[in-house]
Amino acid sequence: VQKYSPGWIATGKAEGKTEGRTEGKTEGKTEGKAETLIKLLESRFGEVIADIRERIAKATNDQIDAWSVAVLTAKDLDSVFQPKQQN
Repeated sequence: VQKYSPGWIATGKAEGKTEGRTEGKTEGKTEGKAETLIKLLESRFGEVIADIRERIAKATNDQIDAWSVAVLTAKDLDSVFQPKQQN
């Protein structure tokens, strides 16, 4: 059994701060990518309805990245969100 050490609290706080910063940066990047995707969609296809905005807001970073690439060649808004077909 280890004895209590006051340094543990400081270490725990530092680890918590680091973890919080990392999570915050990740969330911020995802939100920024989502905003950019919406701008791309609006530029290409016009108004983006609330359902699609909500879907983008709930998406993962990887999903947003895939949709951002898909918008470049999509024929319409719906096709951006269709799974890519394998040949």
